[in-house]
Amino acid sequence: MKVATNPAQRGGDQPTHGGVPSWDEAYVRYRPLLFSALSGLAKHGFAASPDDGLDLIHDFFLDAWHPLVRNYDWKRAKFETYVYASFVRFARPRIIRLHRWNDALVQPSGLTMLDTAEVRVEPPETAQRDIKAVSAAAAKLVPFERELLIAYVSSPATSERDLARRYSLTRYRLRMLLADALAKTAVHLGETSALDDAERSVILALWHEGRTVKEAARVLERPLSEIQAMRTQFFQRLSYAVKGGGHTQSTAIDQPLADAEHLLTSALESDMSKRDAEAIQENSELIISFLNDPSSEKFFEKFAADWTPHRLAQLYEALGSDEKLHPDDAALLDSLFDASEQDERDIGEAFAGALMPTLHGDLRKFGDLVFLGAPPIDEQRYSLLRSETSVIHGGEAAAELARFGVTPVTVVEASQGVANLARRFCDKNGVKKFGTFILDKAGRSDYSSKLVLPRSNIVHEVLLMCELPEATAARLVDWLTRVAEYALTVFDGFDAELRGDELRLMRTDNNIKNLFLRWRTPPDVIAA
Repeated sequence: MKVATNPAQRGGDQPTHGGVPSWDEAYVRYRPLLFSALSGLAKHGFAASPDDGLDLIHDFFLDAWHPLVRNYDWKRAKFETYVYASFVRFARPRIIRLHRWNDALVQPSGLTMLDTAEVRVEPPETAQRDIKAVSAAAAKLVPFERELLIAYVSSPATSERDLARRYSLTRYRLRMLLADALAKTAVHLGETSALDDAERSVILALWHEGRTVKEAARVLERPLSEIQAMRTQFFQRLSYAVKGGGHTQSTAIDQPLADAEHLLTSALESDMSKRDAEAIQENSELIISFLNDPSSEKFFEKFAADWTPHRLAQLYEALGSDEKLHPDDAALLDSLFDASEQDERDIGEAFAGALMPTLHGDLRKFGDLVFLGAPPIDEQRYSLLRSETSVIHGGEAAAELARFGVTPVTVVEASQGVANLARRFCDKNGVKKFGTFILDKAGRSDYSSKLVLPRSNIVHEVLLMCELPEATAARLVDWLTRVAEYALTVFDGFDAELRGDELRLMRTDNNIKNLFLRWRTPPDVIAA
């Protein structure tokens, strides 16, 4: 079946010249290849809804394409392989963040459906007082953030995509700005006594600390339904505070887009039968037009539970490239989705052979000292972690570390997260190559320099990067900052130096891929 449309050529056609294609040519040519990458990500647990997936492709071409072309070395890989691998690295952390932001935000279209018995429980005078408090907190935002937040919560008929277009933003950037605005509003509310302690703690946990609803429920030891209700109630107050409420307007949908909805609904009902997958493939341009239209947001909200990672992988595969990768390239790209068996083995062996032997004795006592007070994981999960390759090859120390849900792979992810955060800190504060700043180890403010990366920011980054409980993330950060006194390049792209009780990092931009080298302890440090 083919709906009347004029689809562009699919991704198998070759460029007409031997060089790297132009930006607009590349977008048409490699978009199907990137849908294939999204299929691979979904199969490996990094599933993005189809409208978010298309936005990720747009963002990749907007934000990453020109640096990617500039750094391409034809001697190392085919350009298609390089593009595919670069997109996977680009998309994976953003998909994780999108899931967290989606958990914290209430869609504008849902704000008119908040008048539930569960939410509207306080007396009118209390509600009015709280609305005034929220209004005062929102008024403290900078004008652009306030305007964006007001537009988001006061226009139920307006989609995220409409707002992104209005303000010339990508949806990913829009959500990041909204999350920041909500975080600042939460801080302003937290500084007042207008809200009761329970609600203030929930608001701060969700938006200032960046927790998901489940994490907030666990940390605050409150029922999940209560956290969800307070989140919803806050958005309701925000809506009334900035406008006084609103009403959703129904809008008609164009026939071609209705045809796209029909194709997708049919695919869901048939569990993506071969016939429906072929229909989506034949009408890929129509489906992509639908994904670009604001009406698609409501469709995917309605059927969110039906779009499982498996079905998303099938959809992206149908929209993806027919071009088959060379077996050598396919093997290389498969390793990007998860740390491959060999990668994990190398990490475990470097952990046991390079990092552990030269650390101070106390830094190897994970159970007795390093993670004292952090919650151990249950036996079932521990049994699973013990069977992971990096733990098997990481020796007894890795087995002890796994008691707290941390593996040698987690150590790599956490240290890389700190390095990424440090690089953003340097860019924001004008710290160039060979410049230095202080890594706060103890939550202090009395340092010899004002260039200090706060411990709270570092813990928050590791918590998000590694999906760890806050107590565990805090202990891991404390351990890594102590490890940096011995393994001076543990934070990739930086050299650590202990001056008195201050840990200074010097920006080197020297990326050491070999963990045996990155985690080594220099002979002079060992001797000391």
